Amino acid sequence: MPIRRQISDIICETIGESAAPGRAQLDEVAAVDYARDPAYGDLTTPVAMRLAKQTRQKPREIAERIAQAIRDAGERLGGAVRRVDVADPGFINIFLARGYWLRLINQVIANGPRYGRSDVGKRRKVQLEFASANPTGPLSVAHGRQAALGDVLANIMKFIGFDVSTEYWVNDCGGQIDKLGESVYARYLRALGEKSAAVPPDGYHGDYVAEIGHDLAVKEGRRYANMPPQDAVDELGRLASERILQEILSDFEQFGIQYDNVFSQRKFEAEGHVGQLLQRMQRMGLTYEQDGAVWLKTKEQGDAKDRVLVKGDGAWAYRLSDVAYHEDKFMRRFERVVNLLGPDHHGHIRTMQAAMSALGHDVSAVRFLVVQHCTIIRGGRKVKMSTRSGKMVTLDEVIKEVGADVARFFFLIRKTDSHLDFDLELAKKQSLDNPVYYIQYAHARIASILRKAQESARLDPADLTRGVYTGGSKDDLEALEDRDIALAAKLGRFGAVLEKAGLELEPHRLTNYLQELAAEFHNYYTQCTVVGPDERLTRARLRLVSAVRVVVSSALHLLGVHIPEVM
Repeated sequence: MPIRRQISDIICETIGESAAPGRAQLDEVAAVDYARDPAYGDLTTPVAMRLAKQTRQKPREIAERIAQAIRDAGERLGGAVRRVDVADPGFINIFLARGYWLRLINQVIANGPRYGRSDVGKRRKVQLEFASANPTGPLSVAHGRQAALGDVLANIMKFIGFDVSTEYWVNDCGGQIDKLGESVYARYLRALGEKSAAVPPDGYHGDYVAEIGHDLAVKEGRRYANMPPQDAVDELGRLASERILQEILSDFEQFGIQYDNVFSQRKFEAEGHVGQLLQRMQRMGLTYEQDGAVWLKTKEQGDAKDRVLVKGDGAWAYRLSDVAYHEDKFMRRFERVVNLLGPDHHGHIRTMQAAMSALGHDVSAVRFLVVQHCTIIRGGRKVKMSTRSGKMVTLDEVIKEVGADVARFFFLIRKTDSHLDFDLELAKKQSLDNPVYYIQYAHARIASILRKAQESARLDPADLTRGVYTGGSKDDLEALEDRDIALAAKLGRFGAVLEKAGLELEPHRLTNYLQELAAEFHNYYTQCTVVGPDERLTRARLRLVSAVRVVVSSALHLLGVHIPEVM
């Protein structure tokens, strides 16, 4: 069990369950985190301030009592705690012993790629839907950002013990597909020589539409021209969306992403799920009719207003299928539902939450993450983009220009709700200015150190296991100095970072941590000689940098980024 959780347990025992309504809330109150500034300890907790209002005691007095309990538990904690301080107005700052960090290095080496794993997810079933791009055109960089965030979030959540299923909800019917069909039909007719055929102003004007129309004209001749126009539009909309979907899935695969399930709206509706839900909501009294339309009583559940489910002409509103789809997620017994959406979906989110509440589901189990826009910067200037006009930088183009590794990492640098500027020139740099190169170089540098140690006979090849130095004596680590311990302390944060990232749905925490760890290692490398004249210190440092290699490798693997041996 991580030391922070051991200390948290001691705090829980000290304050008693009367301080919180349940164990989950008690654990939250007593949570211990890594300190931002080493001057204030390795670990810290504001538990005393959290309890002060409830107990009507001074936070400093509460903190002193808890601090003493931690000191008294020294043997139980295996001598891991060196010092416990209390700082105004009631922070408890915990300094860990040198011996703890030495044991941690050995723990990293022993666990290898398992280091940092936890069971906080308790195998709860999570459905994660992301980057559900309409199959009406190529993937944009916005879809790429959603895809990278969703894929890495799934990796992290699995790593900390959740049972995660990833899904792509394909909007392959409705108004957007109708517009696609009209656009392809016009391009198809033009390819046959009918120059008067024009793409509707609100249709799709990209070159990919012309390409689809041309290919159909070559393959099918006048087959669709001889059909009633509306039948041709419907058929071409379906064919074009299927073709575009396959290209989308191929681009995602090139980007390192494969979904567990691709969920077709067209098929879902054809199987009757949407109509059945509508009837059930009507029986439950959740709907009413007005002006010839059917409305859902979402305002009663906190939405801004009631929403139309069935239009006056009898056509389903797009939100009806989405309500049915989210209902279906719970029918499939997912305990937690996470959905990544674009920045123009705030109103839709409130409606979905209201609908799920009306249907009797726990709204807290439904999380919507809004992923802000991504702007491409080329030559210091923003590139203007529009899907409808076809003027856009596609994900495929970005991958070809900078590589999948760099694209994935850059998409993950900022929080999901923060706008992202993607600088193509910076992304292409093979220098330490590029964060991806900087991190990969840390791994390659450690691999180089171990190779050179082997070449100079300072390291026996038999002492290398999966590229990690496992030789020497565990007591060799006693030779490490303060600067070595500072690097080891950075490794201790890995598990906590992953838990925060997975529980709070913030995958950017991992990229931030990895940049900090790389910086710490590169600074360490300039200050300390790993393979030096002192044999014992050399063995100890080879073990330390091997532990760094384990963590960097695991982190890059979770990010879906290549792990280089040589650069």
